[in-house]
Amino acid sequence: MRGDIRSTMPQLRGKIVSSRNNVLPLSKNKNPNLSNTPILLLLHNEKPINVFPHLLGTTYSNIEQTLESMAKSGPKAHLVARGLLENPIQKILADDPSTLESEMRFVEADFKVVSGVIDILLQDGENKFVVVEIETRAREIAVAQVCRLAAGFGSARKASSDDIRKVIVCQQYDENVVKSCEGANVELYKVDMTRIA
Repeated sequence: MRGDIRSTMPQLRGKIVSSRNNVLPLSKNKNPNLSNTPILLLLHNEKPINVFPHLLGTTYSNIEQTLESMAKSGPKAHLVARGLLENPIQKILADDPSTLESEMRFVEADFKVVSGVIDILLQDGENKFVVVEIETRAREIAVAQVCRLAAGFGSARKASSDDIRKVIVCQQYDENVVKSCEGANVELYKVDMTRIA
């Protein structure tokens, strides 16, 4: 079992060795915490693809939340809905927010507001809050989502909409998303690879 747990992609499951306040499936000596930790190993085509609980960047994913998500949409839809790239992009932005823009500072990941959960909350060089929605493929619904989240955050903080930037970071996007972003004053960033050599 330990081999299966450790063979899951680290960019998806993050840390699995126990540390401080988080309950994780492996102890510091890399042995399973079977006496006090329930473990959920997610398989696809008989290969382990994720393990719960785990810590990815600043986001702790436990078994209960994962099972609730899977119960709503099924295991395959759970993976598609979250997307294989969303957690790694969230970790990159949490660890190095200047990837998005110089002078950008990390505030919090998975920030809860009445209208949902902000994937990443940042603050720019002008002290404006930046509400970031991360999508593998951005669709028009993502534009509406980031607008709702920004409005919820602004309402809770009693902040003007001028002091909050709305951002979508994605790997792919539908053509109509560009126009929707322009109309809603949402910044759209595409993650891609550029050949250097």
